[in-house]
Amino acid sequence: MEILAWNCRGLYNDSSVQALITLIQQKCPSFIFLCETKVRDRDYMDQLRLRIGYMNCEAVFSVGQSGGLAMFWGDGLDWRLTGFYGHPTTVERHRTWTLLRSLSDESSLPWVVVGDFNKLLHASKKVGGNPSREGQMQLFRDALSYCDLFESSIVVPHLVFVVDSRLDRVVASSSWCDIFTHARVLHLPPIHGDHLPILLGTFYSPLPIVRKRFRFRFESGWLQNEACDAVVHSGWTNVVHGRPMSQVMQKVTATRLSLLQWQRNSLGVRKREIELIRSRLEVLFPQLPSAANQQEITLLSAKLDSLLAAEHAYWKQRAKISWLADGDHNTKFFHRKASNRRAKNRIVGLYDEDGSFCTTEQGMESVVLNYFKDMFTAAPIANDHLRSVVDLIQPKVTEDMNRSLSVEYSELEIKTTLFQMYPTKSPGPDGMPPLFFQHYWESIGSDIVVAVRSFLSSGQLFGPVNYTHVCLIPKVNNSERMTELRPIALCNVLYKVCAKVIANRLKTILPTIISPFQSAFVPWRLITDNTLLANEVSHFIHTKRSGDDGVMSFKLDMSKAYDHMEWNYLEAILLRLGFNASWVGIIMQCVTIVRYSFLLNGQPWGYLVPTRSLGVGIVEKHEKYLGLPTYVGRKKTETFAYLKERLSKKLLGWQGKLLSGAGKDLLIRVVVQSLPSYAMSCFLLPKSFCDSLHQMCAKFWWGSKQENRKIHWLSWDKLCAPKEEGGMGFRDLYAHNLALLAKQAWQLLKFPQSLLALVFSAKYFPSGNLWDSTLSSSPSSCWRSIFNSLVTLKKGVCWQIGDGSSVKIWLDPWLPRPYSFRPFGVGSNMAALVTKLLLPDRTWNIPLINSMFDHEDA
Repeated sequence: MEILAWNCRGLYNDSSVQALITLIQQKCPSFIFLCETKVRDRDYMDQLRLRIGYMNCEAVFSVGQSGGLAMFWGDGLDWRLTGFYGHPTTVERHRTWTLLRSLSDESSLPWVVVGDFNKLLHASKKVGGNPSREGQMQLFRDALSYCDLFESSIVVPHLVFVVDSRLDRVVASSSWCDIFTHARVLHLPPIHGDHLPILLGTFYSPLPIVRKRFRFRFESGWLQNEACDAVVHSGWTNVVHGRPMSQVMQKVTATRLSLLQWQRNSLGVRKREIELIRSRLEVLFPQLPSAANQQEITLLSAKLDSLLAAEHAYWKQRAKISWLADGDHNTKFFHRKASNRRAKNRIVGLYDEDGSFCTTEQGMESVVLNYFKDMFTAAPIANDHLRSVVDLIQPKVTEDMNRSLSVEYSELEIKTTLFQMYPTKSPGPDGMPPLFFQHYWESIGSDIVVAVRSFLSSGQLFGPVNYTHVCLIPKVNNSERMTELRPIALCNVLYKVCAKVIANRLKTILPTIISPFQSAFVPWRLITDNTLLANEVSHFIHTKRSGDDGVMSFKLDMSKAYDHMEWNYLEAILLRLGFNASWVGIIMQCVTIVRYSFLLNGQPWGYLVPTRSLGVGIVEKHEKYLGLPTYVGRKKTETFAYLKERLSKKLLGWQGKLLSGAGKDLLIRVVVQSLPSYAMSCFLLPKSFCDSLHQMCAKFWWGSKQENRKIHWLSWDKLCAPKEEGGMGFRDLYAHNLALLAKQAWQLLKFPQSLLALVFSAKYFPSGNLWDSTLSSSPSSCWRSIFNSLVTLKKGVCWQIGDGSSVKIWLDPWLPRPYSFRPFGVGSNMAALVTKLLLPDRTWNIPLINSMFDHEDA
């Protein structure tokens, strides 16, 4: 069944009617909704209905030369379809949302709404033209939230209007999506007018439905069954031969086969068992109590709890929800989350290098393999060119560093590395997630330690250990090009332990090797340092008004930098830095002994042996660097509108409707209120902007039903109070913003020799004392934000006395007195230093202190 919606811009001209007939012949829709028909009489609409071959028609006729709606359909509906046309003028558009709400109250049937709403949901859906007002978009989002409507999955080759903004859309209720789980919306190519037709297919499946090849994955729910331990023990204790790492891989394979056999023979159909037990309990509970009756109820209840726990673990593992620890068990939330993840990540087709759109599995496999084959194929490098670059590197690794890297790895070190991994992360080709190795560490840990040590001591990696699945995750909705897919390597856990234990050792010496201009992955350095520096540079360029010399900046886009790294270059650089040759050999084994297969819609395809694993772009005014704007002007609300858009997508979707109170509490505290934290670490957002985020959270918290009024029983300020004081412990985002910026100021105090501190010091506090800093005449947005947080920092900062030569007795905070940290009273010499109160042996001068201060301070 397919549904066609189109803003036809008039049906009295032959070109529009012919375009409609062509669409019907191509798509055979069961329902057609037309906007702006401009038809004024019933007879013409009946003639058109007969001409296009539909049994039913309802129309709203135009007034003069504007407006007009029409719906054509066949027979038999058990759900609601509404064709919708939003009011074309902004002043009257509130009536559109009132109408949508009233339609929602008329019926509880599953509902889908198609048409031209004449309003954007989010500013990012428009390119060019005047920006859409946030308040108007918020009214649209509020109406959809009230009606329990959200946007369906969409395949979008184009936007849907000549000014590049998406006004035509399909929104559906969660109950409708539960019925039509494979529904898809396509925006068809333009045929007439400036609006694109949209086609809703309720059973859309461009790929042939074939039985998937089975991929083993260890289920966390199996741990609820006591028999699983015996099955694992049986598989792991099989007699194996070869090197230690080969033996572990053989044991993993044997255990996997044992678990597969056990799953097929013993576990059965869990849902059916749950239904049978519940049916039996319904029979037992009304019966008169007896010993046998109570015993059976107890046994069945225990078994039911075990089955429900396993079912919960099964769906939670597929939903990939790490933040929801408690509050919601095996509910529709997990089912819908897993289904939506599967639908969102599904790739229906890919464009190849020639621009052809491939939809078959073989065609897409060819596109993927050709793309990565080109990426992973080494390019020849002349030795003299390589040497000329390598010779510029200064050796930095000392003998002491090499000795610390070469110390034998302890069992505790290897175990700690394994337990640092998230238990249910997606497994590699062997199907075993970190949870398996963590749970059974007591019985299999010794084998893991021996295998890892054997590789790290010999430098020889067993090839199959590094066989890797590359999962292709869409960066955008309905990705159609390889550049829109994010490759994620799914390695075997045994290899990840080897690589991570090496990385943990390397972290200890990274600060001495990596230049101060790089902050990522280096302990005690923050990625926000680079963001703050980039903003400072951008601000300088933007405000430079004098001088004969112009300035400019380049943004180097290191596209797929790791994948394009030549192996011989990497090895030469490591040796030049001074790393021991044997240690470099271990690194190169990890890098070079790798084989890839690519997961396409959940199935592995191809087999690639890589031989290696720069573009320049102009930074526009509001281009992002490391995910944040490089320049922030006066229009902060507009600049950070993307934060509100991301927040609304989290709150206005289906998932809030399916969560319990505890689940909504966790979603707000753990996910929603963490979304703006990265931006808040660098910029002070307007208080009005933070208040608008609070309002969105409050609406989500208090309202999830279709009442006429959603009562907020407590103010947001009271909800932000700690739970022991009667609140919910939610964050006040503005206070949180100031706290994060105060942390940046603390970093400037704590690490005065960092690159960021040196730059800010030279520009804003040349004396070197942050407390003496000024806002200056033309501060950057970042510095203005940090400067405003100093008031917050001063409330809690206190000097720790050393020799006292830098701390003023009466002006600086140094006493352990709550809140003020300053002594009472006023001294005769306000510039006197604490060193005056110390004896030569750095002990306190008690008589002098008693004479200068009151008893409490002394």
